[in-house]
Amino acid sequence: MRTWKLLPVALILAGLACAPGPPDTAIFEQEVRQAEMEFDRAAAAGDIDRFADLIAEDAVFFGATELEGREAVVAAWQPFLDPNSGLSLRWSPTDVEVASSGDLGVSRGDYRLTRIAEDGSISVGVGTFVTVWKRSEDGKWRAILDIGTPAQPVEAE
Repeated sequence: MRTWKLLPVALILAGLACAPGPPDTAIFEQEVRQAEMEFDRAAAAGDIDRFADLIAEDAVFFGATELEGREAVVAAWQPFLDPNSGLSLRWSPTDVEVASSGDLGVSRGDYRLTRIAEDGSISVGVGTFVTVWKRSEDGKWRAILDIGTPAQPVEAE
């Protein structure tokens, strides 16, 4: 009789032991890190289509001005995508976190802005950024929000 009374407790404990724990976000974090690095490579290569595809339609980017929407972001970033502009913007994520739901991620990191003036002089600035990534219906991560600190001048190397 006593065994039958303990059976429900044993079944509950067995169920808890078999229940999935919190989701492992490591794969999602790697995907967001890869998306951020691809974003940088697309800009460095001047690949406008690849760059644009990594931005959500309704994205908001904050920098010198507020940019709303993919088209506005791509238009404003055109000088950074043009290899003849004398501008180079490179960045890299240092930290990535993803919500346990697997649909939102945040990357943080450092950027380097290099300007080559018409007289050949070079100025370099560095700063930090935060990008919020959202997984789209097609499974691709796209930047939905981007914020960068103003570039601080450093000695050109």
